[in-house]
Amino acid sequence: EGDYTGYTGNIGGDIDGDGSAEFLVGRPQITGSGPGYLHVFYGPLAGTSEATDAALTLEGDNGGDWFSFEVGRPADADDDGLVDFLVGAQEEYTGGSRAGAAYLFLGRGW
Repeated sequence: EGDYTGYTGNIGGDIDGDGSAEFLVGRPQITGSGPGYLHVFYGPLAGTSEATDAALTLEGDNGGDWFSFEVGRPADADDDGLVDFLVGAQEEYTGGSRAGAAYLFLGRGW
């Protein structure tokens, strides 16, 4: 049993508008029942980092929803010059048993 940290990852592009690419690290399940997390590390990166070093951590809605099971390729969905990203939760059940969900996060200067 593990927490699946690093199951998904992606160079996030410039999400916060500072000119450096961010790195997205998925953690879709925490020891069997957690909601799943996506850790955002602001660039530039050097050396090693722990999940607790993330500049921002996004959390899934429900335990066991596998939030961050997939992290889509970053793109500028709203044409504002900042990179946006799509995060999947394959087991999210708000719309029904295992309906799944996708969340679009718009880049901005957090």
